[in-house]
Amino acid sequence: LARSSSWELATAELREMWRRSSGGRSREGGSAQQQPQQQQQEQLQQQSQQQQPQKIRRQQQQEQEQQQQEQQEQEAAPDLRAHNAVLSACELSGRWREALAVLREARRRGLRLDAVSVGTAVSACARRGLAWRQALQLLLQMKDAGGPQPDRVMLTAAASALEAGHQWRPVLHLLGELRLQRLEADHVLQNVAVSACEKCGQWQAAIHLLTAQAQLGLDSGPDAGLVAYNAATLACSRGGHWRQALGLLPAGLRPDVLTYAAQ
Repeated sequence: LARSSSWELATAELREMWRRSSGGRSREGGSAQQQPQQQQQEQLQQQSQQQQPQKIRRQQQQEQEQQQQEQQEQEAAPDLRAHNAVLSACELSGRWREALAVLREARRRGLRLDAVSVGTAVSACARRGLAWRQALQLLLQMKDAGGPQPDRVMLTAAASALEAGHQWRPVLHLLGELRLQRLEADHVLQNVAVSACEKCGQWQAAIHLLTAQAQLGLDSGPDAGLVAYNAATLACSRGGHWRQALGLLPAGLRPDVLTYAAQ
């Protein structure tokens, strides 16, 4: 299926599951007022002595069909896994509004959201730079509501949304949140932070992050620090201070075309 239509099919199927499960709950409320199953069986035994066997069989068959229908409706109720699958489809299609709507409906139905749910919705916001406010607000709401604590994936997704929206200060705040949560930093979040500083012309902050990345050993490995270095060099070049970044090239890091183009 085309990516543009996959989220529509996923949300339509989820709405159908919501509708069926809601119908199941209304019928369950009516069946709760009926007599217990054991009492019904005793009544059937008494009636069997007075009624014809065919009538009894029809009644038993109707009860079995009703039980099967209720069981199917309960099984059709969407669980957290189904909601996460729809959120993933919305995220891949960049439908952040639909993702937030699914998240709200899941909370309304009493589902306990996990890190995957929130992280996927935040990632959907990250695909549109204008949705950085929603991404940040979502993290704050989850934290205030006692939801899942922000993990590295969530913070990186939110930082990507902020970076796309040219918001460098909140990205640095998320880096501080990472330390408060005592989560291990990685080069991906550092690269996003340096890129956010570059887009906003904050060359000094970019150099500071690049230095911290080297001190934390996050620039090791094949081209692990090249993205951050190129972004810092570009920020310095735009500010007329590109020479400031020349001495920060990590040992063993091989410059590429973007490195030379930024100087």
